[in-house]
Amino acid sequence: MKSTFICLGMIWFATFSQVALSQESPETSSSPGTEASERQAASNALHIAAQKICPVSGQPLGSMGEPVKVQVGDNEHAFLCCNACTRGKIDAGYWQTVLDNLAAAQGTCPVMDQPVDSSMPFTTVKGRRIFVCCPPCIKKIEADPEKFIAELDARIAKNTAEINSPESAANPSGNDSNGTVDR
Repeated sequence: MKSTFICLGMIWFATFSQVALSQESPETSSSPGTEASERQAASNALHIAAQKICPVSGQPLGSMGEPVKVQVGDNEHAFLCCNACTRGKIDAGYWQTVLDNLAAAQGTCPVMDQPVDSSMPFTTVKGRRIFVCCPPCIKKIEADPEKFIAELDARIAKNTAEINSPESAANPSGNDSNGTVDR
C-alpha cells in the first residue's frame, strides 16, 4: 500500500511540476488589518516554518528576502525563496524534502492522532496539504475544513517550537544526561 501512495505521489509530482507556478494575486488575499488576514498571515508563517526550503532552488526560505507564495498545480500552495524561482521548475528532490518537512512538522493525523509521514494519504484544504493516517480521515477533514486547518496550525506551531527550543538546540539528540531519550 505504501508503494501505491509513493507511485501516486510521483505521478502527481510529474503532472504538476510541469505546470507553471503562479503567484497568488493581491485580489485573492484578504485586505490588510482584518482578523481574517491576520490569521492567514499567521498560518502562512507556520507553513513557511514547516516547509523550510524552496522547492525550486533548495535554499532556506527567508534567506533571500520574504518568501513568495505560489500555487502549485490546481489547489496547493507552497513558498519559494525569491521571485526568480517563480520562473523555475520544482526539483523532485527538493519537493520530496518539502513534503518530508511538512509531514514532520504536522507530526500526527489531526483526526486520529496517529503518526504521519510524507508517504501517507493527504487532502488539500485551502492550499494546505494535510497528511492523514488513513483515507476515511480525509472525509472528516473535508466535512469541517476550518477546524482541521486550525488543528494543523496548532500542531505545526507546537512541533516547530519544540524543534527550535533552546533545549533542542543544546541537546539535538534528544538524550538526557542519563542517555535516555526525551520524547
